[in-house]
Amino acid sequence: MQELLDLNARILQRYGYLRALRDRALLDRLVVGEHVSFFRGHYEVIGPVVRVNQKTVTVRDEDDGRLWLVRPSRLTRMPWIKGGSEWIRL
Repeated sequence: MQELLDLNARILQRYGYLRALRDRALLDRLVVGEHVSFFRGHYEVIGPVVRVNQKTVTVRDEDDGRLWLVRPSRLTRMPWIKGGSEWIRL
């Protein structure tokens, strides 16, 4: 039984390590001001990146101005074009 618990602990440790590597790679590609989206329940939050932290990204909700701390793996980059005075999502 102890062998299974040790194996489980090693698997979880490896999973955490791989997740941290993936998150770090995503963080390195994000730029302040870039528009991203993520889902909170059934609601899609869209807004610019305000800050790239060590483990999370701060995103300002365009609807109400609320700041969200989000794991980079939950974010989707948004392709935008400027259409007159408004930004249009492609």
